[in-house]
Amino acid sequence: MRRITAVVVLLIVVLAIAVPAFGAPQGQEGNGSGKAASNSIYIVQMSDEPVVAYDGGVAGFAATKPAPGQKINPNSAKVVKYAGYLKGTHDKALGQIGGSKVYSYVYSYNGFAAKLSELQAEQMSKVEGVLAVTRNELVTADTSSTPDFLGLTAPGGLWDQLGGGGSGSKATDGPGEDIIIGIVDSGIWPEHPSFSDRDGNGKLIYQQIPGWHGKCTPGEQFVASLCNQKLIGGQHFNASWGGDAGVEAVRPWEFQSVRDYNGHGTHTASTSGGNYGVAASGPAAAFGSINGIAPRARIAAYKALWSTEDGS
Repeated sequence: MRRITAVVVLLIVVLAIAVPAFGAPQGQEGNGSGKAASNSIYIVQMSDEPVVAYDGGVAGFAATKPAPGQKINPNSAKVVKYAGYLKGTHDKALGQIGGSKVYSYVYSYNGFAAKLSELQAEQMSKVEGVLAVTRNELVTADTSSTPDFLGLTAPGGLWDQLGGGGSGSKATDGPGEDIIIGIVDSGIWPEHPSFSDRDGNGKLIYQQIPGWHGKCTPGEQFVASLCNQKLIGGQHFNASWGGDAGVEAVRPWEFQSVRDYNGHGTHTASTSGGNYGVAASGPAAAFGSINGIAPRARIAAYKALWSTEDGS
């Protein structure tokens, strides 16, 4: 049976968690026997503006840059059309060199991830429309009373200026109201009260944000209904590992879903936007109640970091 440990590490320093950001473990990147033989993941940045910045100029494609204070609608006809155009340029560039595309990025960044040999990467950097080609690297993630430390909770501090701490049975406004924080990390433990949309009496204290088009993708020990009006998005990304089966083969302890195995993503999500006045538990109980920096913000969790078995 898979070991299931709810390591919700709130306000505890997390050190040196080995979690690759994009690619497979270095030992799986190829045999290193020459430029043409060794395949790795590369990020290729393209010159056209991404959807959020495109203000026109490509014949036949209307501007998609949102007005100040507005969001893009990824389902609108003009956004779908321009996003398709960008993906087409990715495929065209890759078709000139060869290799295998892993992801296309079109909304806030225009580019794609692809499996390329070193020689193909060099050739890709010379293709028209390519701005940069960057090889994937294996990196590690390192980090309470952070609001107190920053002076946010002091009389006259930023929280006072923004209407108070902002969560619980009486508050319906405060720091982070109507802001969505996207966390790209090791996932999230959705049951923690830092991500509840209700107060201690079960009363709903958050309302739906108009125009939000994010989604919650089901997976191992994670169903879409675990999202709510506080935790409004949850997806996992592992195509560069070979999908769920690829991760399962090399890191079978991991959850093939947005559920957080080692607690780092849960920690960062609760630090940035966790609810106000949540009672700490476990080793963090000595801290008493805990708060996020913007406690009324909503959380969308995106899992792209995959843990070692011991989470260290």
